[in-house]
Amino acid sequence: MRPYRGKRTVDDEWVYGSLIDNDRIVGSVVDWDDDYFCTEFWYTVDPDTVGQYIGLTDKNGNKIYGGQYVRVKIQGGYSDHYCDKDYIIKVTYDNDRACWQPFDRCRMWKDESGNLSSVEIVDHPHLLEGTV
Repeated sequence: MRPYRGKRTVDDEWVYGSLIDNDRIVGSVVDWDDDYFCTEFWYTVDPDTVGQYIGLTDKNGNKIYGGQYVRVKIQGGYSDHYCDKDYIIKVTYDNDRACWQPFDRCRMWKDESGNLSSVEIVDHPHLLEGTV
């Protein structure tokens, strides 16, 4: 299963691991028996920040998670309205596909290293002009 990430409620730091419930991320199981299990860590996270790794990386090799904002250069083929422009858009992910909002279909181009050559993660989209 692909890992999740979310911001801890105690200090707003990112934590990565397995999602249990909609607001808890835990680390690997380190000890168990028939009556209990113990994980490496167990954090309460803000559910609005939770996203699952989509299995792809941006052009810089950074893992892309659902809910993140990315800068995407849409190159040809989708429609004349969207072609050859840069967009700041939110990644959506479910078990069937990863896609860019507001598009209902998407094309993702990988370079030789397996990275998405036209995608770059944006940490603070609200600070940029022209966000979607």
